[in-house]
Amino acid sequence: MPLQTIDIAIVDASVFADYYLLYPERRDRHERARAILDRLSNLGLLIYEPFLFEIELRGVLVRSIKPEQFVNVVDWFLNT
Repeated sequence: MPLQTIDIAIVDASVFADYYLLYPERRDRHERARAILDRLSNLGLLIYEPFLFEIELRGVLVRSIKPEQFVNVVDWFLNT
């Protein structure tokens, strides 16, 4: 049986955070993240999140949002 190849891309949690969160002072990061993920999606690649995605996402978000919003945002990310 021939081996089947699967085209995948591993994406860091900070790219996902920049894709979904828009801060006026970081608009360029948001636009780059959107371009990257949209391009990967258009290529039909399977986008793979790192095994430690939730931990990495928490580390990115804790530096970016208010603590009282943190839990709601993390839950939303993981359930979307």
